[in-house]
Amino acid sequence: MELNISNEEKIIINEITDFFNKLAKGKNYIIFPEELIDKLTEHHAVIIRDYLDTVQLFRLHNSEIKFFEWLKENDIEVWNDLWKLDNPVDKDVNDEDVNDGFEVVNDKVEDKVDYLVSKIFLPVILKKDGRGFPICDLVTTDNYYFTPHQLPDDESKIFVESSKERFLKKEVLTTAQLLAIEISMGDIDIWHFAYKHKIELPKAKKAVWDMVEDGILVHLKESEHLIPFLNFR
Repeated sequence: MELNISNEEKIIINEITDFFNKLAKGKNYIIFPEELIDKLTEHHAVIIRDYLDTVQLFRLHNSEIKFFEWLKENDIEVWNDLWKLDNPVDKDVNDEDVNDGFEVVNDKVEDKVDYLVSKIFLPVILKKDGRGFPICDLVTTDNYYFTPHQLPDDESKIFVESSKERFLKKEVLTTAQLLAIEISMGDIDIWHFAYKHKIELPKAKKAVWDMVEDGILVHLKESEHLIPFLNFR
């Protein structure tokens, strides 16, 4: 999403960046009040991304943090790949060194996760379409991130179109059919897909395997193979 800047828009941009500079309070990240999230648009996000030079990070909003807490319970290996700190600690609750960087869990002190991410992803997050923060650069486990490019041939297109027809007729869709529709509409990872549609993760992943076996979907498991298809601008 690119901006063609007029003089009037420059004034608006300055007003918006001034506002968010004050909100950041001298830090290099922003914590958006929840009531503000509902009012922000992709246009605001692009301005923050491209013109707010003092801020590089933002904290995920509550609904996305709720997703990642669900992910922690349902696929800890993926959550660890994304958020585990380099120097995890396991201290006794009475340790005097405990500070605001830790929280008490089951009488132990564990690292708090701030869920701070690059502002590059803000326009993606503010689409508010359930696709959320893209999980596409896993290192210790397989990626399950899919773009429309991974529905590559005529057989894929036929499968997508037939799935859409069933959807329009309000017929029951298989998990694979629903996933194909979602991928055809834009990038999505399997975890956000499962969470969005309340589908158990094993069932969602099996749909991927079935689609790959049928030649409908290409599964790129390593992030380096996904990079050519990623575009968050």
